[in-house]
Amino acid sequence: MLSIINNLLSILEEKNLKQTDLCNAININTSTMTNWKNRNTDPPAKYIIPICEYLEITPYELLCNKKNITPEKLSDDELNLLKMYRLLTEWEKGEYCGQLKEKTKDRVEEI
Repeated sequence: MLSIINNLLSILEEKNLKQTDLCNAININTSTMTNWKNRNTDPPAKYIIPICEYLEITPYELLCNKKNITPEKLSDDELNLLKMYRLLTEWEKGEYCGQLKEKTKDRVEEI
């Protein structure tokens, strides 16, 4: 499974964006990003939404490395969960995905 920092770096590369521009946009030193990379640690929760806003992606895309889930592939329970998820603020969505990632980190397989 791809870590959040590795997913972040891949998205930056995919979008031809510079790490320094992201750092400026979310008001962190470039050394902070370097530390995340070198230590293979994920950005703290408080940066998830600002990062997503800068990259113009959803927190789900950043945290879970998934896009383009179609409703036909979702069960009724999953659709109900999605409906509830959509009622959350962007900040709550980021926190929720972070908590899910932590709770399932040993069970999630890369798709």
